[in-house]
Amino acid sequence: MGHSLGTMKVVRYLFEGEYRNKIDELILLSPFDKKGAMISSGRKNIEGLLNKAQTMIDEGKGEELINPEFDDILVSYKTFMSWYKQDDLGRMFEFCNRDYDFPILKQIRILTKIIVGSRDEYFHLSNPEHPEEAMDLLLKNIPNSKGKIIKDAVHSFKPYENIMAREVSKFVLETK
Repeated sequence: MGHSLGTMKVVRYLFEGEYRNKIDELILLSPFDKKGAMISSGRKNIEGLLNKAQTMIDEGKGEELINPEFDDILVSYKTFMSWYKQDDLGRMFEFCNRDYDFPILKQIRILTKIIVGSRDEYFHLSNPEHPEEAMDLLLKNIPNSKGKIIKDAVHSFKPYENIMAREVSKFVLETK
C-alpha cells in the first residue's frame, strides 16, 4: 500500500523490488500526478531540469538537495530524477498528458484497489473538478482493479479517514 508519492514507490517495487513475487494485492491511496503538479506550479521546462539534475548526478552530487528552481519539495537530485525521468515508471500517473497510454499500469496483474478523494488537490490537476476521468483511466489501464472516490475528501482524506480505512479493510478482507 502506498499513499501520494508512495503510490509511485509501491508500483516501482512491484516491478523492481527484491520480494516483488510475494505481493498479491496492491492499494493505491491518492495517486500523485507529479508532472501535472510541476506544470501547474509554473515549471514547464521539465527536460531542462532533468538535464541539470543528471549533470549534478554525473558530477557525484546526486545526494545533494535540489534548489527551489526544481521543485517546492526538498529532495535529492537522484530522487528528483526518479520522480520525473521520462521513462514509464516515472510517468505512471501522468494524467496531464492526454496521449499517454500508461504501459506500466497495464502490466499490473494483481488485484488493485485505488482510493482517492473527490477534492484531492494532487490527483487530477489537469481537470480537478472531474476526478472520475483520472479514476477511469486507472481502472481501464490496471486490468484487475477496483476504485473508490470518497466524496469531498482531500489528498490526506481529512476528515474522511474512517471511510478510507473502512475501504482498505473491506478490500483486504475480501481478498483473503
